[in-house]
Amino acid sequence: MSLLLGQPAMPTADLPPADEPTASGRPGRSRWPRWTAVVAALGLAWALAPQGVRLGQDVRVAMPVRAGLEVPEYGADGTYFLAYEYGETVTVGVPVSNTGLLPVTVTGVRLVEPEFPLLEPVPEGEGAAEPVELGPFEEAVVPLTFRFANCRYYHERATQSYTAAEVTGSVLGRSFTETVSFAEPLTSHAQVILDCPERTLVRGDDRRLPAPGRG
Repeated sequence: MSLLLGQPAMPTADLPPADEPTASGRPGRSRWPRWTAVVAALGLAWALAPQGVRLGQDVRVAMPVRAGLEVPEYGADGTYFLAYEYGETVTVGVPVSNTGLLPVTVTGVRLVEPEFPLLEPVPEGEGAAEPVELGPFEEAVVPLTFRFANCRYYHERATQSYTAAEVTGSVLGRSFTETVSFAEPLTSHAQVILDCPERTLVRGDDRRLPAPGRG
């Protein structure tokens, strides 16, 4: 007969819980799966942070008094017509509203525009705005500076309208780019030949050729 049969069994109530230390000081069950799940969840939240950025739409651009004219009757929602002055720069204000739950840092705003725009972005660093910190549901007006250019590629009856701006920044250390729509478009009118110093009388000189890599 085995000697094990003669030993009394330990009462169930005296056994330590599975997740509490035993007499040896070691936990009865590993906590690694739990910590792994927490770390994985935090990593996923960080990776998806840019998708949680929410910016207000249909903003009204603030223009300097002499920069142009608002015409409420033009178009479905009205239009801001800019006074084109070749080579000059103009700074307007774009309201950026953080409608999400995460704090964001706005580092730049630029127009969404085609090639050869009449409103050309200023070179990197020139007129650049300082970063703006926006907490949840906070708003700030971010300056946007551009230069009147490229009039040589458009006849005097042409216009170019801009209906949105790209906002760049960061959230939880991740970069993001979001588009903000304008309640009223910004519109620039092309110039007659006498007001466009870069235009020539040779028709072939003013063709808009696609940039390398574009069809």
